[in-house]
Amino acid sequence: MQKTSKEPTIDTTYNFEKVWATLDRLSERSDKETRELREQIREMSAETDKKFREMSAETDRQFKETDRKLREVGAHIDEVGANLDKGAKQMREEIGGIGKSNGFMAEDMFFNAFNKTKEYANRKFYEVEARISKSLKSEGKA
Repeated sequence: MQKTSKEPTIDTTYNFEKVWATLDRLSERSDKETRELREQIREMSAETDKKFREMSAETDRQFKETDRKLREVGAHIDEVGANLDKGAKQMREEIGGIGKSNGFMAEDMFFNAFNKTKEYANRKFYEVEARISKSLKSEGKA
């Protein structure tokens, strides 16, 4: 009995036309696949460009929004600073007034006490004048 081979047999008798026909088919398939790949690349590129434009527009919007918010915060800080300056000025004026009042009170108390004894640091004085700084100013000496 003769064994039959289940392996396919390969026709080794190629002729020139068969080789060119095979090369043509391979070339057409390669051209078709190249065209399909180029189309896919174009589509992907267009999609990438679209997403880039969208992201760029969103980034610009976010920058503008951030800039607007920073300007608002800056304006608020300027307003708060102006209010603090105004409050500090008022406080300085009030403290100055309190200091002046305390000075007048101390001067009056010192004058009243000194006027009775006319003595200070073991020295005797014969004349005492109240608010001498006002007197000197009126005479043009201060």
